Amino acid sequence: MGSDTALTTTFHLFDLSSLLTYISSTVKIYSTINSRTFDSYRYSDSDSLSVKPIKMYVNYLNNNAVDVKATQRAGYQYSYDIVSGNLGPLTLINAKDFLTHVSSFYLDFSLYHELPADSVFSATCFRWDLIQTYSYLDHGAITVTLNPTIRLCDKSMGRFLARYTWFNLLVLVCALVSFVLSLKSIRKRMTMLAAIRGMGSQSPGGHLWTSLSVTDRLKFVSLWTVGSLLSNILEIIACVTFFCVSKVSLDTYYRAVGFGCFFAWVTTIKYLEWSPNSYAIINTLRRSFSTLWRYVLGILPIFMAFVFLAMTLFWKSGNYNDVPQAMITSFALLNGDTVYGFFSTNVGVNFLGGYLYMFIFLVLFITAIHNLFISIIGEGFDSLKSNPVRHEHEMEEPGSPRLKTDAESKRDISSDF
Repeated sequence: MGSDTALTTTFHLFDLSSLLTYISSTVKIYSTINSRTFDSYRYSDSDSLSVKPIKMYVNYLNNNAVDVKATQRAGYQYSYDIVSGNLGPLTLINAKDFLTHVSSFYLDFSLYHELPADSVFSATCFRWDLIQTYSYLDHGAITVTLNPTIRLCDKSMGRFLARYTWFNLLVLVCALVSFVLSLKSIRKRMTMLAAIRGMGSQSPGGHLWTSLSVTDRLKFVSLWTVGSLLSNILEIIACVTFFCVSKVSLDTYYRAVGFGCFFAWVTTIKYLEWSPNSYAIINTLRRSFSTLWRYVLGILPIFMAFVFLAMTLFWKSGNYNDVPQAMITSFALLNGDTVYGFFSTNVGVNFLGGYLYMFIFLVLFITAIHNLFISIIGEGFDSLKSNPVRHEHEMEEPGSPRLKTDAESKRDISSDF
């Protein structure tokens, strides 16, 4: 809705005139979209260029039987057709009375984006489902948010499938093979345990698994195995979703692909275990984690204390409106992000309190807590030099000094703090 190309999905309205202007502008842009853009848009899957009305759906404050009847007696509905010159209940003289019953309402409309046949994209038609939500739950300002969802048009599926089906099937086969091999590896280890415990005649997948303790079960499923299985499952979901992207949003497909690739790349680190230098980050975190999580647990109450204090002192700044936003602001500050901006804003809202709060928070977290966090990780890295990780297949040479185990090295790091 702005004059620039920045994607802004949240906007605040403070009076009825602004609300009517905003919705009218939305309807006008929607109905005249082809005169405002280079490309061509349609309002339906057919070749017709006729403008379809925008649907408005209303959520009222209470939906019990008494309030529903009162709303109906007032002539209000749960859905309206919005067109230029007719904004539904907002064109009434008593539009403010309508808003007093409302918790939110949203505009639902779709646009079909046509592309040339020789374009570089994998499809020539995309369907944009746009939901513009107007939240009035607090009955102060109305918060407008835009939630776009994109799908492929049905007629573009042929081109999309023709280009990428072969690659999709290759990924699907590899994911299935990897998934089966991971399960066979777990079953093989369970079979070995059954043989060691003299339970070879019993099904390793049945009674033996239920007889194991939680600690023993966790030994079969390491984090690497979990990551590999998650990667395989997400890749399989993505490959299945590929064939129905005209029904499922591309966001769902992209997320499955994204997380599948993420876990696939992360689990490849496991195959670098043979190289101490390449595997240093994992060994460092493994050595320092037992101390690190206790340290984080200890500073969390201090961090939350500053968060809630800031919400009461600087709520007028707009940076501490709720707990999640206050935590994000505080986390940015402790990492030295936009310190001057937040500092000047807080001081402008509360002069003395802003100075005291910011100096205490920054000195405590940046110079003390932040550096202690780095020191703990540094201790874990230094311990790898004096006590390198010994793999299970490596044997100690006769007469060589005994290397400490990982557990002993972790205890040494904990005792230093």
